[in-house]
Amino acid sequence: FSKVYKSLFFVPTLFKISVGNNFHKFYIISLMIKNMKAIILAGGEGTRLRPLTDETPKPLLPIKGKPIIEHAINNFRKHGIKDIILSIGYKADKIKEYFGNGSKLGVNISYCIETSPLGTGGAIKEASKGIKEAFIAINGDNLSDVDWTEIINFHNS
Repeated sequence: FSKVYKSLFFVPTLFKISVGNNFHKFYIISLMIKNMKAIILAGGEGTRLRPLTDETPKPLLPIKGKPIIEHAINNFRKHGIKDIILSIGYKADKIKEYFGNGSKLGVNISYCIETSPLGTGGAIKEASKGIKEAFIAINGDNLSDVDWTEIINFHNS
């Protein structure tokens, strides 16, 4: 993963959080922190969840009445992270239609659309073009309640 970033002159810090028997991974990319942005990776086809994902992209599958990725967006907003890039591919039009510019959720959403699968590192590299400050990158299919404020404060110390 860090090889993808050598040309960008920074190396991601990988954090792993254990919740029960599951591990959730996310990355904080180290640069000067000013305005934290987030990238949510949500480009996969969800083949293991078929037939549920035949018509609905995995990020829009509901958990407790709202799409799984909306839980992540709300958690970011709760910690003041309001600039979010969704890296999407499979059924991207449905995701864009549902979230729009993010104003209904109190955030600013922009999109990076994968026309062909880029993998984790490639998707982050593409979505982070133009970002000059630190950012967080997470997988969009993890359901977790992360204290981003604590993690950012630790990162800054």
